[in-house]
Amino acid sequence: TKKDVINWILSGDLVREKLRILYENDDVAVEHSFVSFKDGNRQAVLGFYTKKDGRLYTAETGATNVER
Repeated sequence: TKKDVINWILSGDLVREKLRILYENDDVAVEHSFVSFKDGNRQAVLGFYTKKDGRLYTAETGATNVER
């Protein structure tokens, strides 16, 4: 669930690094970052967000494993 994902993100299991906003306008935002997990795994993550009334409304992400 959405609540489960939020709790996992806040748990400290992952650290986001090198966050960059690649594109943003009044309707959408695109970001890229690297995520490291406590078990040593790393991923490159791309996020696509739609906006509504000045707030993030939907989110889609994709991740690619990165060598340690």
